[in-house]
Amino acid sequence: MGITSVLFDIGNVLTDDGHDTYLTHSEHGLLRPAGPIDAADALALTAPTFRKYAVQSTSQEADFWRDINTALRTRFTPQEIAKAKRSSRAINPETLLVFKILKQRGITIGVISNSLSFLYQELSKELLLDDYADKSLCFLSHQTGVLKSNGLFELAAHQLQPECTLIIEDRNKNVTYARSLGFTVVEYSFSSGALLSEAVTNGLKIMRTGTH
Repeated sequence: MGITSVLFDIGNVLTDDGHDTYLTHSEHGLLRPAGPIDAADALALTAPTFRKYAVQSTSQEADFWRDINTALRTRFTPQEIAKAKRSSRAINPETLLVFKILKQRGITIGVISNSLSFLYQELSKELLLDDYADKSLCFLSHQTGVLKSNGLFELAAHQLQPECTLIIEDRNKNVTYARSLGFTVVEYSFSSGALLSEAVTNGLKIMRTGTH
């Protein structure tokens, strides 16, 4: 039996988007040019805030950034945040092409993401997820109340046949964990400059050959 479903991560797979990008983008990030806070330190300091909001079914962006400012002891204004989002956000240009190819092959599309509710609402429209993704295969932290690290992959494994499901994921620790549950997983990041179409094609080949 071959792959029947493909689940995509969103951040750094289908998009280059998220609070980490808005903060640390090399040209347009809120912390660039180099400021008083190192990028790695900033991400570590804001990680608890992100995890807190990522499991909330509804959240307000203003509240999220208020708490980010508190964590970093900064005062980014709404105008600065909006400019950073506008300048740094990018949609993977191969997304719709890959969606169309998978749909033509009869492969079901879904997503698995630690997404913030307000960001997902914006991105789902840009990615045309209502047109291409099966709503029953959208495993989202803000809808389920669990992150990839504590149950989201298990929810997907319970609903799907892992051996028939390909996941496209950018974080190595998540790749390793999803594989331990029986999924076929390809590690891919938009920021690397690699082609999403090749990542998906390689994943489908893995299933056919039975090797990782």
